[in-house]
Amino acid sequence: MPKNSFPGFHLPAEELSAFSVVEDIFILSTKQNKLVTFYCKETVDFLQWLEVHHVRDVKQNDGAAVRKEVREVMSKTPLKQPKPLKRLNSQSVSFLPGEAKN
Repeated sequence: MPKNSFPGFHLPAEELSAFSVVEDIFILSTKQNKLVTFYCKETVDFLQWLEVHHVRDVKQNDGAAVRKEVREVMSKTPLKQPKPLKRLNSQSVSFLPGEAKN
């Protein structure tokens, strides 16, 4: 098995950008901006493999790099403007039974 792969994990190390782990569940971000979930019984071995391949642990980050990455992704994806809210006619709104104005 090539050094850049981990037994039971389908992606090579070069495709990984960052990870987070809770107990034995890993959430990994790829360089193609996709999230992958991986359950691993060999947690320590997988953590060492990620470290050897310089995959960033988001918990070890001060947040600046994550914010920069989010800004970069958001700048490439235009946000849709919300539709303006319609004004309601105050005479047709009733909050309590029997208060409707006709």
